[in-house]
Amino acid sequence: MNITRWIWIAASVLLSACALILVVIIREQTVVKPIPPAAIEQAPYFQKRDPNDRILANFKKYPDRYILIVDESWRYDPVARQATHSLTLQNNATVAYSGIELRFSYESARGKILDTRTVPLSDPLPASSKKVLKGIQMRDIPPGTKSVVTAVAGASVVQ
Repeated sequence: MNITRWIWIAASVLLSACALILVVIIREQTVVKPIPPAAIEQAPYFQKRDPNDRILANFKKYPDRYILIVDESWRYDPVARQATHSLTLQNNATVAYSGIELRFSYESARGKILDTRTVPLSDPLPASSKKVLKGIQMRDIPPGTKSVVTAVAGASVVQ
């Protein structure tokens, strides 16, 4: 009986020692050590950006939000597989755009995109203006085309 008692006491002491070691390890990992002052970088003072810079950045980043396509129409000749597009571009920005690209996505009756074409425009679009484009010819349009979705694919701000 003395041997069993000593085994229980030894097991208890061993278990307590392991628990104490575990607590010390956990405490060491959670202690926040101070950062030396030399390691702290001084952040520059917050400089307020000019609102005009933000607006110009938006004009550059999102030209499709400011160049709108209005009065759009198109004719499709299924025999010649040719489409003729007419549309008006409206620039709602206070900057001029150049290098405008129009994307024409031809869709089936179920809305499946059959073909997508991108057409670059050579003329710039002045600020706060409209430009009428007529007779944009597209050949080899896929058979089964029932509709077209036209969008501005990209543009650059004229400096």
